[in-house]
Amino acid sequence: MGADQLIMAETLVIALPATPDAELVALHWWRVADGVVVESGVGDEWLGPVDPGDRRVDLRVMALAPAESVILHSASLKGAPPKQAASVARATAIEASLGDNATLHAVASVPTAVDQPVTVALVDNGKMLVWLDWLAARNRDPDIIYPAALLLTGGEHWRIGEIAGETIAAKQDLAFPHDDTLAAALIGDEPVETVTPDEIDLSVAQAATTPLVNLRSGRFAKKRRWTVDYERLRELGLLLLVLPLVSLLIALVLLIKLDLDADRLDDLAAARASQVLGKQVPIESAETELDARLSSIPGAAGGLSAPLAGLYSAVQAEPGITSSAIGWRNDGTLTVTLAGGRVEEINRLLIMLQRDGYRVTAVPQTSPDGRATADITIRATP
Repeated sequence: MGADQLIMAETLVIALPATPDAELVALHWWRVADGVVVESGVGDEWLGPVDPGDRRVDLRVMALAPAESVILHSASLKGAPPKQAASVARATAIEASLGDNATLHAVASVPTAVDQPVTVALVDNGKMLVWLDWLAARNRDPDIIYPAALLLTGGEHWRIGEIAGETIAAKQDLAFPHDDTLAAALIGDEPVETVTPDEIDLSVAQAATTPLVNLRSGRFAKKRRWTVDYERLRELGLLLLVLPLVSLLIALVLLIKLDLDADRLDDLAAARASQVLGKQVPIESAETELDARLSSIPGAAGGLSAPLAGLYSAVQAEPGITSSAIGWRNDGTLTVTLAGGRVEEINRLLIMLQRDGYRVTAVPQTSPDGRATADITIRATP
């Protein structure tokens, strides 16, 4: 991708009024690019496009919520996992504000390390709806809504600065709209630093790059819009053209591999058959000659599976009978010792086997515990 095709990310920052007016268009605004404020002012310039028709510019919109409309809380939950700490801090802030989820929108920061304080911002749901509707009427849909008071927090000493005409006092994680009476009670005789406009610009640029919290989340999250990316469509079209060819090549490779494997297995089977038969035989006649050799071996025609299956079926029908000492002789005879509570149970099992076509012999015995036993031989009828 050439340099002229690189996407340049810019953020338009707008300072929201506490009570938007239908006729109000003159706002404080900043334009942030590459983490630096490149332009700012007060007016209606924020309503215009960044560069009409220039697709190389990716414009984000961040709105600053005035300090008088957002309540900030801070909580330190030592030892709690980051996401759990954020969830607990959010619930605690709502409870402390005597509100509930139905009327308040609360967003908590997710700490990046254990024991890092969690910042919670609370705002009235109705205020959020007013801001979003007012911006939508001016063709702006913000990606981020950021509490303006957070631009001044984090200092060790009290700081006072003006953001979009609103004077804010802050210290560490505490911030409030400046009021002489409230300032006298909270600040007292402590030293106060005045924040310059350049320092405000630095805080705006940092918040636009890595916002601590975003009120445009949860129930007020921005809906994703589906747009057509023609470059991706072209790539998808090429992929659809190539896919059948690739599938055909894969199928051909698999067929060749299966054919080679089949030839190898045929050669191996013919070699084993030749070794057993004592003469060289081709694979086409190997099975026939092995069957002929097998049929000439006494007892080989009667496999173990048939009489064993018959015995298993008969024993299932007589749950009072147990079997033991199962054996197999090379003449095709299955031997087994059966035990039951009564001789009649064993006789019923023998009759069942005979009815199924097996040749059965039985030698009755009596076990030391008084149970009826019998040594049985079972052979399939040829």
